[in-house]
Amino acid sequence: MTTPDRTTDTAVPDGPATVGAAHGDGVAVFAAGLRGLFTAAGSPTVAEAARAVGVSTGTVSHWRTGRHLPDDFAVIEPLLVWLTVRARNRTRPDDAAPLWTVRQWQALHTTAAGQDPTLLMLHRLLDAVDTWIDHNGAYEQAVREVMLAALDVTADGRAVPGRITPADLSPPTWDAAEVLADLGLLTPTPDEALTLVDPRILDLWPRLHAWIADTRAAVAMRTALVDDALRWHTAGQPHVMLYDHLRLTATAAALTRLHPDAADQDTDQRFRFGDATAAQIPSAAAGFWAASQHAATGTLTVHKIVMALLITLAVAVVGMAALAGWAWR
Repeated sequence: MTTPDRTTDTAVPDGPATVGAAHGDGVAVFAAGLRGLFTAAGSPTVAEAARAVGVSTGTVSHWRTGRHLPDDFAVIEPLLVWLTVRARNRTRPDDAAPLWTVRQWQALHTTAAGQDPTLLMLHRLLDAVDTWIDHNGAYEQAVREVMLAALDVTADGRAVPGRITPADLSPPTWDAAEVLADLGLLTPTPDEALTLVDPRILDLWPRLHAWIADTRAAVAMRTALVDDALRWHTAGQPHVMLYDHLRLTATAAALTRLHPDAADQDTDQRFRFGDATAAQIPSAAAGFWAASQHAATGTLTVHKIVMALLITLAVAVVGMAALAGWAWR
């Protein structure tokens, strides 16, 4: 894999997914995003939008240009929801930018209101990352793997920042992680891992938001695997806490979905249950995974022996019954 271009500077189109690259303040960023959302919603007229949400035409017109934005986000939220629903109901191109969620719009509004200037900096950072990805399209899959590896999903379905090390990714994918660190999206931890520079990125970056929505269940299973492995080690590695063959197969399917490109790297390190290779197993769960595979294989072997004995016994009983019937006649 060649070294990606880390210095590309190219224009970023306005729209909900990429606003901020060419604008000087949060108000302009919000207004550009709102105009982009109008376009994504099929370009309804200002009058139509005003009627739908119960405000004046002049108010909507002002909001589109960044004038007189309300201090209270709840005032403009109905318009954003109405436009977003229209955009989602339209047939959109496969390469269309992901739509912002209400939480993302609220964060952008907070920046526009001047309540938290760091949010504008984060938006500009994400614009720079999006520009780099767009200019280095071959690396988007690697960036996706990095970002999904750098987060966890809690038991209640919330995405939270995690940490990654070189042992968690293939060398080419780790190269992409280092590029993201150079761009400022990831930051080193004291133990030489990488993590998100700001947890709000999970809500602010539409590209990542789409990736999470598509793989939330798989990330949750990977998070559970690492947590279960830690509990197993802490408890003294008891056999009863290991995964059975069904859990191994289901978890392996989730891991291969998160790291599809790693499947060909360790074809000689596959396991009895599931399609995941050693390269796709989180480093923190490698021992637990191997022990579970060994235990599940032993259990399956015992089950096969028991089944064979039962079949042999059944055949013997049938044979004895047949002989008894013949002797009786």
